[in-house]
Amino acid sequence: RYTPEYRIVYLKEGTAVHSINYEDYSLKGGDIFLVSPYNIVSLKRASENSIHQMLAIDMPELQYMKIPAYKPIMVHLSDSDKEIVEHTFGIINNIVRSRGPQNNILEKAVMLLVNMIIDVETETSRRLEHKRLSRDEEITEDFKIILATEDVVNRSVKHYSDIIEITDTYLSTIVKRVTGKTVMYWIDQKTVYYSKLMLQNKEVPLETVAIQSGFKTLAQFCRFFKTKTGITPTEYRNGLKKLPY
Repeated sequence: RYTPEYRIVYLKEGTAVHSINYEDYSLKGGDIFLVSPYNIVSLKRASENSIHQMLAIDMPELQYMKIPAYKPIMVHLSDSDKEIVEHTFGIINNIVRSRGPQNNILEKAVMLLVNMIIDVETETSRRLEHKRLSRDEEITEDFKIILATEDVVNRSVKHYSDIIEITDTYLSTIVKRVTGKTVMYWIDQKTVYYSKLMLQNKEVPLETVAIQSGFKTLAQFCRFFKTKTGITPTEYRNGLKKLPY
């Protein structure tokens, strides 16, 4: 789903795979990530022993911090940092449950978590002697940002290469080289996520879902959706079967 707020997700135990803007991230116990608003985040799978803790944060002052717009900050915590994070989550949960006049304490606890994630990521980057992105990586990031932020799906590779001002063949070559996946793979990922979101609103006609998902006809969209998910759009909408994520 789209996240209208900042999100902090902490995996206390176990393993999990989260998809953020159509890209999969594997997490293990002690991993934590921070995501800006208006990104697409979903949990694809998790081990039976996994324990997640999550915060949805609506704090305008966070826009002034060094938080990427369309890429998560994801770090692995040391044992001492895990103790601080788990203690802070406990404080936040107690304040929320009490519903008392403790907004100032709540904001300080949230800022502690945000600052810790940013500080750990910064220190990790320094230790790894973080390099500037190569030109190929920059182009790939540009493509992913365009894909994530456009309001509808455009299934033409040329659409994205024209915006970046390179040829579609060059874009395809670079994205495959950097990610190991084709441009159409990433477009398909967005198409599936986007169409699922629209299908959840039963007032939107299937024909409208098909067009805004980048297809000329409903039949084309239905074939695509069935191929990618194993069920039809109508089955998904009516909840007759459940998708694996």
